[in-house]
Amino acid sequence: MDIFNLTDKNPSPIYMAGIYDKSGRFVILTQDADEAVSPVHERMPVLLHFSDIMPYLSDAGRAAAYFGVDNVALERRRIS
Repeated sequence: MDIFNLTDKNPSPIYMAGIYDKSGRFVILTQDADEAVSPVHERMPVLLHFSDIMPYLSDAGRAAAYFGVDNVALERRRIS
């Protein structure tokens, strides 16, 4: 089995969008895989940069805009 490392092309932390309820249950939101991920898997998390977190959390309209777009430019590297 091949193992890959996916990283942000810009050296900054990336965050995964999700939703949770008051009982502590949560899900990571996914979308169709982008060009870097699609050879490995058909789905990928909705990824955010730090500056995207507050708009994502505070405005439902802006949150929806993060789906289906490449918010984070990933690069794939085979590690084994």
